[in-house]
Amino acid sequence: MDSTEDRKPNRAGRRKRIAEEQGRPPKLTTEEAADYLGLGRSTLAKYRVFGGGPPYSKRGRRVIYDLNDLDAWFAAGRRRSTSDAG
Repeated sequence: MDSTEDRKPNRAGRRKRIAEEQGRPPKLTTEEAADYLGLGRSTLAKYRVFGGGPPYSKRGRRVIYDLNDLDAWFAAGRRRSTSDAG
């Protein structure tokens, strides 16, 4: 049973497929959010502790990021020069 057709999709794949079917952005794990933003997982963990990072939700021990929140947080950090306030 090495065929990929016989395997069950992983949870992240199912979450994304359901979100797409419902016409809403997917929720991302810390690892997926870090990859999306080009940051390390530990950087997002530090932001959660000290503040300044993107909004997130907790479900038990799981940390979940909304794609729209990641885009908004990233856009809020845009600067045109090093002398811009921020």
